[in-house]
Amino acid sequence: MITRFFLALCAFVFLSASPLHAQSCNPPDGWIKSKGTYSIGNVAVFGPDCETISDGGGPPSGPFRVYSSSTPLTPGIGDCGSLIILTGNVQTPVNVNATTFYGSCRLSFVNGELYTGATCSNPSIPSGCSNGGASGKIFNIPGFTQFTLYPGQSFFIQSVGSGAWIIDQPTAIGQVWFAPFAVTFFIDTAGSDTASDGLGIGSRAFKTLSHCLVIAQSQVYTRNFGSIQCMPTAGQGFQEFVQAFYPTMGGGTLLFVGNGCCFTWKPTAVGALQFGDGMLVGLQNVALDSNGVIGATKFVSGHNHGVLDSNTSVSISGGGSGPAFDCDFDTHFNFNNGLTSVGPNTQLFMFSTCLRSVWNIGGPFVQTTSPVFSRWANFKSNSTISLGGNFTLSGAFGAGTNVALLTGGSVLINASGIANASLPGGAPVPSNTTTTGFSAICTGDC
Repeated sequence: MITRFFLALCAFVFLSASPLHAQSCNPPDGWIKSKGTYSIGNVAVFGPDCETISDGGGPPSGPFRVYSSSTPLTPGIGDCGSLIILTGNVQTPVNVNATTFYGSCRLSFVNGELYTGATCSNPSIPSGCSNGGASGKIFNIPGFTQFTLYPGQSFFIQSVGSGAWIIDQPTAIGQVWFAPFAVTFFIDTAGSDTASDGLGIGSRAFKTLSHCLVIAQSQVYTRNFGSIQCMPTAGQGFQEFVQAFYPTMGGGTLLFVGNGCCFTWKPTAVGALQFGDGMLVGLQNVALDSNGVIGATKFVSGHNHGVLDSNTSVSISGGGSGPAFDCDFDTHFNFNNGLTSVGPNTQLFMFSTCLRSVWNIGGPFVQTTSPVFSRWANFKSNSTISLGGNFTLSGAFGAGTNVALLTGGSVLINASGIANASLPGGAPVPSNTTTTGFSAICTGDC
């Protein structure tokens, strides 16, 4: 009898001391469970029992803390050795103190949000676009330039007392964002280039086109989705000279597109946009306007294997001492959906080609208020120009617009069905020379 009682007591103690099941783990929304491990981005964070784990360069073992407020976060000494998971779909500033405050300390961070791309009430325009369901976290760390930790990114810093903070990887500051969807950065005159992540509208937006270019080109990998949008608020104006050189990571297109309708892009004295060295740039919902710009010359200039796609709702107005669109060599222009030219306009040329450039010109070209160009086009330097089958003309150029010149071995392929004599200013004038080759107008292959 005593023996049976003793055995029962031992069994009770054993069962009481042993967990019947592992504790449940409830990470933030958007985290992925795989093989018993919860992860965000490429960083394994939770083990099956909610313990934090390391994937060899990821977060250290130890406790974790979830922070989901827009109130600025200043990590305390108690956060040393732990992982801080930033969530809440809010833009959170993180201000780290000097190392002397913490002593020997390791702080680990992960942006635990899931980016799903911009949401638009009418994606085809696009119109009514807003935040893509996630936000960046803006870090201020002594010894480092301010940077944004985008959804899914992580890093840790280590201090050794009175020394500087040491970061875990050279690319953690401004590291590449492998976003799961096409990225849209918003631009607004109420935004900021230093206090905004660019993923939201209004005050959450960037302030300038140039800053959007820098972040898009240096931090976003595009191969999975093909393009990045810099999206200014419709009806707002920006005066900038933007230089877009070298491809985006992954080779995607950088598209400047107004949110819903057109934004105004005023050039400086040297222009509005210059692109090249393999960069692919798109324009949509853009009003290029040089009215009131002192010393205006041109709008867009191409360089060395750059590509421009001019899409729907692109217009030019004002005037300048140079061509509206030109290049220096080996550039590709695609006017896919026409162009609207608004007078009164006094521009040297609408188009001025360059050495070995290619120009595909299609869609409805609309002239309003009789714009005037010295010549509609200067086709030169062994260029190829194609007027597509959908190329149409409406409205009238001013009386000062002369015939286009076709020189230097360039070829104009007029497949539009519009008679050469009905092109702006009349039939282009081919010029044959003994040094640069034969210039020709063709209606088919040539």
